[in-house]
Amino acid sequence: MNTIVVVTNGAQARFFTLEPAESPAYESSPRLVEQECLVNPQQEVAGKNLWSDNSGGNRSTGGGGSHGYDDHRDQHRAEYERRFARQVASATTELARSRKADQVVLAADSRMLGSLRDELHRVNGFDLKQVARDYSKLSVLDLHEQLAGLDLLPARRRPGVQ
Repeated sequence: MNTIVVVTNGAQARFFTLEPAESPAYESSPRLVEQECLVNPQQEVAGKNLWSDNSGGNRSTGGGGSHGYDDHRDQHRAEYERRFARQVASATTELARSRKADQVVLAADSRMLGSLRDELHRVNGFDLKQVARDYSKLSVLDLHEQLAGLDLLPARRRPGVQ
């Protein structure tokens, strides 16, 4: 089965292919190879200085109460994530088609997974397996181990080791 793996959260997405063993004398199972990494630049800015720091609200000069600002930050962040999800879905579809993938394994935090589900539901031609976990910071070997533990990828093994 020809498989690609996508791991993502709101800030980055990593794309992998499952390739044959590089050295059959050393390993007999397929291995993950990272093909691409997308970074959501708006997520980086959103955490730093997209908005000025008006978190204290507006103080009345007459000693009265204050009222808070409603700058819709959560709505902006959600829109940035939706835009990034569209980019990730597009890149996923492109990689799946170029590699003639039968299966796409998608691991994402729950919010991003929901957005990606909306974007990828129209795509057909491959079986979509979903994992609601953020594996985006795992090493390639740890990612392979986690997904193999969920029976989504074949486990890595060395020749002669059962």
